[in-house]
Formats: sequence, C-alpha cells, structure tokens
Amino acid sequence: MHVTTSSDRNSISLKLSGRLDFNARHSIKPAIQECYDSNKPHIIFDLKDVTFIDSAGIGLLHRCITETKELKTTVTFTNPKQQVHDILELCSMAEYISSPASSQEPLASTSTGSNTNVLTREALSHIE
Repeated sequence: MHVTTSSDRNSISLKLSGRLDFNARHSIKPAIQECYDSNKPHIIFDLKDVTFIDSAGIGLLHRCITETKELKTTVTFTNPKQQVHDILELCSMAEYISSPASSQEPLASTSTGSNTNVLTREALSHIE
C-alpha cells in the first residue's frame, strides 16, 4: 500500500494505491493520524488505485469514519473501482462514496432488499 497526502484549505486527501488489507495498516494508520492532526473539516480517500480490499481494510475505513464523527470531520471516498465500490456498498458505507462530479456530495446507497449487509460468495467472486 502506497499513501500520498495532499491538502487544501478545507480538506486533506489520502490517495491510496495497492491492496487495502491487513498488511496496509502500517502505512495507512500514520497517514490517517496526520489527517486527524490537521484539524481539516473534511478527509477524502481517493480509492482510484486500490486494487483489493478485505475485511481489515474495511475495518480501517470504518474506524476512520467513527473517529471522525467524534472530531466533527466528514469523510468521503472517491473514485473506487467497481469491485471496491460494491464491497463498500455491501458494508453499508455507500453513503460516503462521492459521485465523480463532486467529492463534496456523498451518494445514497442504491441497494435494496433485506440482505444488503451480507457479503455473499457471489459478491466475493467479483473481487480480485
């Protein structure tokens, strides 16, 4: 996992590339802490170059969402590949995914049905 940070007046962005998994925690946690320390009102995760995400990666993102709520900071995920988007949606994190037109306007989840939070074998088969 490679992490690049950049910021402007109101936000700090983390551009992630590679596998967002258990091994990535060593490179991403310091970058997330840098985001917290920046006191910016918005954290943007650019997921364009994330090639894989597992439960540990989901856990890192979920923890960030939880911790930023306490800091009164918002989180947005931008540019996820379809398989990453699908996993985020299955994990009830679609509301944090922004449309390509605007990283400031999160989309609502479009999933329907009673099993939207269940990660199925079929869904997993679409992940690298």
